[in-house]
Amino acid sequence: MDESLNEYLAYTKEKNCSATMQSFCKSVCCKDCIFSKEYAFSPEYGVGSYKECFLDGLYISLVNVSLTQELNVVHRDVPYALALSFLIDGVKIIKSVDSIEDVMYEAQESYLVYLNQMKETFCCIKNKHYKEIRILMDADFLKRHHLNNEDVFCDKKASTVLNDFILPICCKSQDALTELMSLKLSGKSKELFLVGKVLELLALYLDKSKKENREQVYNDELSKKLEKVKNIISSDLTAQFTTTQLSRIVGLNNQVLKKQFEKTFRQSIHQFFLQIRMEKTVDLLLHSTKPINEISDIVGYKNSTHFIAAFKKKMKKTPKKFREINSGFNT
Repeated sequence: MDESLNEYLAYTKEKNCSATMQSFCKSVCCKDCIFSKEYAFSPEYGVGSYKECFLDGLYISLVNVSLTQELNVVHRDVPYALALSFLIDGVKIIKSVDSIEDVMYEAQESYLVYLNQMKETFCCIKNKHYKEIRILMDADFLKRHHLNNEDVFCDKKASTVLNDFILPICCKSQDALTELMSLKLSGKSKELFLVGKVLELLALYLDKSKKENREQVYNDELSKKLEKVKNIISSDLTAQFTTTQLSRIVGLNNQVLKKQFEKTFRQSIHQFFLQIRMEKTVDLLLHSTKPINEISDIVGYKNSTHFIAAFKKKMKKTPKKFREINSGFNT
């Protein structure tokens, strides 16, 4: 077992008897391109895996398990400075030694904290699917990328209240996490890709933390539901959900959804759909060799003629001409 992991994460049982995360897992052969080690959970705790990867100054872990027991975990002092977490699924109850109240950390949320500022224990609820991606960055990594003196981190150093740091996972972060988990590279290419994605995820989190009103983000469930609507639309452009369908999926009144979406993002749901559709189209034209009719299908047009007309109206060029001018690809 890696000693830095033994320092990093321990399982706390009754009477404060602690053991490492691996104590309720067993090592298995890891065939994943990202992770160098993999552990399968013992059946008494749940069904799933715990994966980890170490790079120069970076530690990336993925816990993906359906729990049959409640797990109480404590973070110990570690050689890492900054922690960036993405809870994809599940519920995590966090107790900081510096906070009076427990914090409910829920699916589709993220947080960024300085580890020396946030001593915490947390509880993963049994009979729940739990999936978390956690990225740790050490001081040297931050220094190499000129982040050690970044003014935007000042609030992260000043506060020890975890609620100050929790934000919904945005669409672009979802995309970056998907790309991170589907990596097929190796060697130096893998290292460069992972570092790039970590910096991208960090930038997206910081950008969102600047733009969002904290009180609304942290305390208003509506914010997460609106982000979920954007994620649903972005994930499948062929579905072309109606606002009624979207309102039912996220549990909001149809009129409230339309009004609050436009108020929050300064565009209607339909305008957002058209924007995402056009961005996806441009991306496929510039970074793939897919034929025009196939791109038309991917972005949700049933008729390629309508697709070409809509693209030309927006971009002042046909898709074919746009691709020839900007990328050199020919259809």
